[in-house]
Amino acid sequence: MILNRVSSRPIALAAVLLLTLIPGIGFGTWQFSTADAQQQRECPVRVTLLQVNDVYQFAPVDGGARGGLARVLTLRKQIMSESPHALYLLAGDTISPSVESNTYQGRQMIDAWNASGLDYATFGNHEFDFGPDVLRERMRESHFKWLAANVVDKKTGKSFGDMPEFAIREFEGVKIGIFGILLQETLQTSRPGPDVDILDPCATAERVVPKIHAAGAQVVIALTHETLADDKQLARCSGVDVIIGGHEHTLLEEGTARLAEVPGLRLIGTARQKGGILSFVMDCAHPQDIGTILDQEGIAIRTGHHCAQPVMQRFGVPATARASLGLYNTRAEVDALAAGLQKVKEVFA
Repeated sequence: MILNRVSSRPIALAAVLLLTLIPGIGFGTWQFSTADAQQQRECPVRVTLLQVNDVYQFAPVDGGARGGLARVLTLRKQIMSESPHALYLLAGDTISPSVESNTYQGRQMIDAWNASGLDYATFGNHEFDFGPDVLRERMRESHFKWLAANVVDKKTGKSFGDMPEFAIREFEGVKIGIFGILLQETLQTSRPGPDVDILDPCATAERVVPKIHAAGAQVVIALTHETLADDKQLARCSGVDVIIGGHEHTLLEEGTARLAEVPGLRLIGTARQKGGILSFVMDCAHPQDIGTILDQEGIAIRTGHHCAQPVMQRFGVPATARASLGLYNTRAEVDALAAGLQKVKEVFA
């Protein structure tokens, strides 16, 4: 989430609170105020932004003890009872990938979001994994609005799936405009097809943001699915007030850097847009031995060929150790993994 300072408009951002509850889910409370020119006073209007992103399954984890969209729905109801002015936003990536989506092509996730009362969603790169026709079908099944102003149909020149360029919501006289942005790399990393184009985010924002202000919006939210660096660039070029972003792989990048510091450790797969997995081998230590030592330190990893023997043969290794960032959710946990691997190195030195 990125906040730009609001200036020279009859609205002010007064407070920010972001609480990370489970991976890919966050809640922000924002207080806006409109100026009364005659009485020279401010009347605050509290708006709560509920963010989810990169959510591929609705079931809880840890034997049902944590997470899951049922808990999200419960939290949403609780927050709505305390702050009825709320927007529930999905910053992309939900239709794919998952085992369930291999069968249902993301239909089960749309059903879950419909049941949970989602307001708006933008596309993630994985929304096109089953092709544009399947995505259009998922959009028709959605009870919420999809927004992706930079995704266009080449045949018509209009927004993909006849999406609106933006949406306006009003809370006690405060109008909030929302538009969506998808990273352009989706053209190469997924399957949007030859008739879909993804335009430059800054050029799109420069076209859309003035329209949003012309529609009366005092605050503009960009709901994005791109890297943090791209979001920062959008903040500089667009004039938006808040960016609600998904897709960010900062923790993966930091984990990759930390593990690269361990002597004798070799990472298997370092592509920029790789999945949230750190696979590795270490000199003089079999992956099973690595797993045993880390387990004694209370650190969870998987070891073996992970049903990927052809890939293991390609890299010339019998097996790897693998840490999933579905489990390592904080910098402290990545630090603990790196420290544990240093201990493994000491044992086999």
